[in-house]
Amino acid sequence: MTPLPRPTFPPRAAPEWADALALTALAGVALWLLWGPLVSANALYFRDLQVFFVPLRQFLADSLARGELPFWNPGVSLGTPYFAEMQTAVLYPPSWLLLLGDGNRGIALLLFFHLLLAAGGAYALARRLGLFVPAALAAAGAFTFGGCLISTLNMINFLQALAWLPWVLWAFEADRQGPSPRRWAVAAAVVGMQTLAGAPDVSIMTGLVLGAYLLVRSRSLRWLPRVAAAYLFALLLATPQLLATFELFRHSVRTAGLSLAEIAHYSLRLDGLRSLLLPPPLSRVDWNIAETYPGGHVPLFLSLYLGWLAGAGVLAALWLRRGPALFWLALGGVGVFLALGGNNPAALWLYEAIGIFRYPEKYVVLLHLGLAMLVGLGLDAALRRAAGRPALWRLLAVLPLFMLLELGVVNGQINLQGPPDYYRLADIPELRWLTGAQAGFLYTRTGEGARPASVREVYAGYRRVLSPHIGTLAGVRYVEGTEGLTTRDHARIGEMLDGLPPNGQLLRRLAF
Repeated sequence: MTPLPRPTFPPRAAPEWADALALTALAGVALWLLWGPLVSANALYFRDLQVFFVPLRQFLADSLARGELPFWNPGVSLGTPYFAEMQTAVLYPPSWLLLLGDGNRGIALLLFFHLLLAAGGAYALARRLGLFVPAALAAAGAFTFGGCLISTLNMINFLQALAWLPWVLWAFEADRQGPSPRRWAVAAAVVGMQTLAGAPDVSIMTGLVLGAYLLVRSRSLRWLPRVAAAYLFALLLATPQLLATFELFRHSVRTAGLSLAEIAHYSLRLDGLRSLLLPPPLSRVDWNIAETYPGGHVPLFLSLYLGWLAGAGVLAALWLRRGPALFWLALGGVGVFLALGGNNPAALWLYEAIGIFRYPEKYVVLLHLGLAMLVGLGLDAALRRAAGRPALWRLLAVLPLFMLLELGVVNGQINLQGPPDYYRLADIPELRWLTGAQAGFLYTRTGEGARPASVREVYAGYRRVLSPHIGTLAGVRYVEGTEGLTTRDHARIGEMLDGLPPNGQLLRRLAF
């Protein structure tokens, strides 16, 4: 086999308009995916968004708008720590995007920004590695709009940290190629931003990937002091957040890690890998749980779909770029090995040791990153082979656009949207308790009743039972009728506790 020409650094010259056009295409797909929330203020409500992240971030937005740094949220479960809950991302600068739009639009702006960030980082990394513009576009499109990353739109902190992953690799690759104080400072700043994003598991995975990557690329440890210094800077930058989070962590159930049963439940299933090429039948409106996921087990990542075009790129990389492709192939293999968790007896002992990070399935992002880079490497190798055949080169060059279109259409069905007033809950009869003598009902959660069949039925049920976090759930502002929750209803609950016997007064002092 004729050896391929070695990639040049910096990447082979391309007209500026080519890079601009590629980035515009990526931004266009991101805009299309979030058009409803951004333009029409539609509500995203799937999974953790409805009962956790939307109210969490709306409280932050309202606090920042008042010029306050929120340390405590008095409106949930008789008061809960806020700053110490790292997922709130109080010190994370992009959180200020929440102030640029009310309610649903603020959340959508935050998500849109991080899709752009992920796309730009993956594209910059691919170009830094010497890939042609179309190949870099393919890698960035697969990384940003593949089912794995799009599935994280309902886990905002995870998405935030994951979007910085390619930027970390890009920054340290640039510093490796030409070390300088400025490049080191950029790398340290990127690591600091990822640390503040609120997902320590992603930051740790990123650090491990970075170490392995630099070791393979440099074949030495000369880079270690610079990387260690950058991570030390990031830890110092995030010290106020990390100290508070650690204190809260010591009092939480997370200190015990996961039981074997939980590890098995939150592990990737081998049949889930089929969604790389065959996505589950999802819909923006509704889907039947039992039919879509036999047995009713809904995975953490609804789909891993990359598609057949991406699959062809992976095969091309393994055949035409065997050497450079081996690292990313190995990374994907490690990701599957760890993500299988309880479904992989060979990894179970290892995961029990690191189970503090919870949910083995999260390690599937390593597979996702590895495959995305393989897609770019494969197309780049094919383009180099077609360098003397202009017609074939042009045909290969437009393939990423078809891939972007396919990924946008297929994976755009993963996240569910509701009307702009979805969070107002005006149709929920239990709202009468918010102004009645039984205000304490807000802090309880009743059984969910019969097992629902459809995903829409699941979230209608969540809204009916009024979980504790719905006390600060956001629409245009808060849930209709609960603006005074942090003052009026706390006072009412306090009056209800006045009648407690003397030994019960301790409860009141603890609660307030």
